[in-house]
Amino acid sequence: MARDPFFLAWREPRRWHCESMTATLEALRRGASPLLAVTTGAGKTDWTCHAAWLAAVESGGYHGAVILVPTEALVEQTYEALVRRATVDGARAPLFSAGRWYGRRKEAGADVVVCCYPSLPALVAEWAVTDRKPHLLIVDEAHGSEAETVRAAVASLGPRRMVGLTATPYRSGAGERLGLFSEVAYAYSYAEAVAEGVLVPRRIELWERDEAVDVDEAAWRMMEQHAPRREGRLWRTVVDADSIDDAEGYARQLLGRGVRAAAVHSQMPRAAVDARVEELRVHDLDVVVHCNLLSEGVDLPWLRCYALRNRTASRNRLVQRVGRVLRPDPGDPLKTHGLILDPWNLCRTVGLDHDAELGESEPAAPGEVVRDVRAWERLPPAERERRMVEALLDAERWVARLRLACEELGLCRPARIPPGMWRRKPVTAAQMGRLVGGGQRADGSTRKGLTWAARSLPESERGMVRAILGAPGLTSGVASDLIDILSGVAEARRRSGVARDRHWSAGVECEAPDGAQQVLTLAARAAVREGA
Repeated sequence: MARDPFFLAWREPRRWHCESMTATLEALRRGASPLLAVTTGAGKTDWTCHAAWLAAVESGGYHGAVILVPTEALVEQTYEALVRRATVDGARAPLFSAGRWYGRRKEAGADVVVCCYPSLPALVAEWAVTDRKPHLLIVDEAHGSEAETVRAAVASLGPRRMVGLTATPYRSGAGERLGLFSEVAYAYSYAEAVAEGVLVPRRIELWERDEAVDVDEAAWRMMEQHAPRREGRLWRTVVDADSIDDAEGYARQLLGRGVRAAAVHSQMPRAAVDARVEELRVHDLDVVVHCNLLSEGVDLPWLRCYALRNRTASRNRLVQRVGRVLRPDPGDPLKTHGLILDPWNLCRTVGLDHDAELGESEPAAPGEVVRDVRAWERLPPAERERRMVEALLDAERWVARLRLACEELGLCRPARIPPGMWRRKPVTAAQMGRLVGGGQRADGSTRKGLTWAARSLPESERGMVRAILGAPGLTSGVASDLIDILSGVAEARRRSGVARDRHWSAGVECEAPDGAQQVLTLAARAAVREGA
């Protein structure tokens, strides 16, 4: 593979290109549908182009492959890469023809066709006329490929073989399960990519001030303090937004602060978007604010800073956003890291742990499994404390994920105040009163609390809420999130008209960490025994 003339026409392949191609071919020969888990920015387009060329050759008539990508922008990007790679110096003709299928681009007769997900059913219908079937289907960014319409279209397309590539081969919701593929044939991690110079290390800055300011102010202050500068101005920084209006509004806010900022979004012509991105690159703009436009499948190796201003419960989406800033810059070897501004603490909340992913720290050994309170009490005090600290951190992350999930379902109002030092303070008596009840209202009645609303959560979530409320060490931040969650669920239940003694599901799914729940439950029982 390392001496393959197709690769040499572009550049020498990386280690993972060669190893993963071997693993993929072996899996395909066994009849499997392999998935490659490759970190964002490692060069999946090179691999995809080579695999498509091999499929076109092997199919016998250069009619061999369909490359499926999420967006029209990625169709163009992949198509341009194919065209560059199809021409070898000294060859009489291109090695294969490349075509696009979306919108007005109807080039279904090419050897390799690049298609976006929404246009796949139309391509299937076009090929059904001539009963054409692809030798190989390559599904890029496969973590988001399994909407029912796409799954049905893939089944109708009937590829002889299929392979997927993704940076996030795990589920983060029913719409992102990777059931099209039978196995993960190869994995190339972020830690490996950093060690080999394929990606740069990332530096994550959090909002950890003891001030209650909204996210717009927090993001601005973080940019002022941490974002790179050139000639005294912010430099090559991207900020995300949750809507087109939000993107334009925040860009206007930055303009009012003297920042050369502009918004980009899907309602703008592609040429206008590209022009503003180029202005950011050459420093005619300081900041670009976008809405779901620069998060996935765009190559910005010169980008220096990404601000995670928009909240998300999806680890997949977060990985894609962070990946924008991790590519090395061929034009500037002085780029030593990618800066992530994370006012919401999203990276820790959804499990994108910096040190662990870089391989800079080994996880602590799980130790003896403890299943009853007496065994817990026999553990050395230092070991009990270590496990409690880990369990409380896991619980804090889980509650934050649950709140994000409730926001996306409309059960909670979107948060506007980023987490600060106040979240680490002990839970207040007023917060506990809201949660578990007790005490009297002004009219003399007894407060009932909100814990009854947890009955509308799945069993694992109910158990975790009980464990958190019963354990020592509850913080003000976790209590605040639980109040928002249970208040939202209670209000939704009331609107549904279902009586309290009847079952009603809030539709929230956020799997609780079993180990943390067990530790918190045992610690609570031990505290009761000690006080008895």
